[in-house]
Amino acid sequence: MTRIGSGMPVQRAAGVEVGRVVEAAVEAEKSEATARNVTISVKRPDATPTMTADAALLERAVANLVRNAVSVSPKDGVVEVDVTMREGERDAQRVIRVEVCDDGPGLDPDLAKKVFEPFNAAAVKAAGRPAGIGLGLSLVREVARAHGGDVTVRREDDRTIFRFEISTSETKEQKA
Repeated sequence: MTRIGSGMPVQRAAGVEVGRVVEAAVEAEKSEATARNVTISVKRPDATPTMTADAALLERAVANLVRNAVSVSPKDGVVEVDVTMREGERDAQRVIRVEVCDDGPGLDPDLAKKVFEPFNAAAVKAAGRPAGIGLGLSLVREVARAHGGDVTVRREDDRTIFRFEISTSETKEQKA
């Protein structure tokens, strides 16, 4: 947060394959999911574009979303991580979307409006989850914005869906 907030550049490297970053983020959260008896399901294309990005920050952002989803999911719940791509509005631009869905109790509507602000946290009593310090989701937002995207949250069909999007102007595809 300090590096991004101070205006210092992210540590970009060429050739970052977002599908692999997502897989690494999910792998980092599997032990907690197993301990809570929650399944993490990942859907992604066989090939995703490479991009110039800060892979460590992207991985941390996705891991934060997955960790939050696991922590509010009921026993025997499923957290879905869905990676998709679409063409952007500019030439050669692609938007990579990572949606993390859980069937936890959802966010209080007042909290949902400010959940991405730093130090804004609340306990999730229905899930038995105490309040954190409120930096995880604000980090997710800053990472998305540093990579030309953003993050949103919505409630749909009794599921909470966090949508994390980033943009790339590179179009080279790499097989997973």
